[in-house]
Amino acid sequence: SPYEFESTQKNAVNKRFSFMEYLYSGDYIKVIKDFKDYYGFTHQEGEKFYFACAYFLPYEDGYTLYISKDKINIKAIYLQDRPETQREICYNLKKYFEIIEQGRFKR
Repeated sequence: SPYEFESTQKNAVNKRFSFMEYLYSGDYIKVIKDFKDYYGFTHQEGEKFYFACAYFLPYEDGYTLYISKDKINIKAIYLQDRPETQREICYNLKKYFEIIEQGRFKR
């Protein structure tokens, strides 16, 4: 369903408007290295999207990154912060994501 990208509010304890102090809400991002998310979906080099926010699920060490290609429709990238899954991606974001344009949130 449509989602008003710019109207996100800080209203949940586990909701973050930055991810690992590298991606910030509103940043326009380009994938620079192919990777698979937790559910096995491949995100290919060249894919571009806006980063909206991230949710953290402590029980599973899981991150849900909410992204949008058009600032209307939202999709998710699921990452798990465990050595056997996507920890490499979580702690090496610069290897996987290039910030093309910074969003309005301050760093």
